[in-house]
Amino acid sequence: MQLKLKQLHFKCASLNTTLNAFGQRIASVEDGLNDLDKRLNCVELSQASLAKENRELRDKVTYLENYTRRQNIRIVGIPENTEGAKPTEFIAKLLLELFGEDNFQTPPSVDRAHRSSAPKPGEGNRPRPLIVKLHHFQTKERILRLAREKGKLTYNGTRIHIFPDFRPDINKRRAAFSESKQLLHAAQIKFAMYYPATLQFSHDKNSQLYQVENTNSLTYLPEATDHMLSPARRNNRTCLLTLFSSTKAEGTVVKSFIAL
Repeated sequence: MQLKLKQLHFKCASLNTTLNAFGQRIASVEDGLNDLDKRLNCVELSQASLAKENRELRDKVTYLENYTRRQNIRIVGIPENTEGAKPTEFIAKLLLELFGEDNFQTPPSVDRAHRSSAPKPGEGNRPRPLIVKLHHFQTKERILRLAREKGKLTYNGTRIHIFPDFRPDINKRRAAFSESKQLLHAAQIKFAMYYPATLQFSHDKNSQLYQVENTNSLTYLPEATDHMLSPARRNNRTCLLTLFSSTKAEGTVVKSFIAL
């Protein structure tokens, strides 16, 4: 009996030693995990700071690139090779022909003009846009205003369009509103596009101005009922509701609306 007790005591002591060893190892692992948590927190904070800095730098680069384009216009629809060997002279004459000499105190000064860098299209395909750098920012603004006022522009029977020149990503964002602008135009609702890609439109009932920065933001507005539309617009109310209900499932996320 005494021998068995000694053996049992020895086994218990051995178990205690093993448990103590495991306890020390667990404590060491916990200390290591705590240290890793601290280091991970530091990495996350550093990553968040770097991500914020990267966004700010990208925004600055975008702003600077668009700033270098602030005197540029993009002319779409001019057939290939029409500009000849002297595109700047061609553009200056084209602008005078489109808008008349009376709208310019002096002939538009064109610094540079060239086709976009896309591959030259084949016969019968859509021509590349002409990118034009004007010498004065005020001339560019006047041309865009005259183009809006005149509406339909043609050259030798071909329909052409004049737009501001932005980075490709901004052009893509603005182009996403094409269908929405067509619906607003059909509903005779005034609208405008603002930099970088904000669609603005208003209702004549209470002169509220809606600003939308994403096509997913367009959804049905309960306020857009018959009493908000003039008699001329009520015939196009289907178009209006189509515009506002096209993404109804995604919810209303209109960026902002303010009273004029």
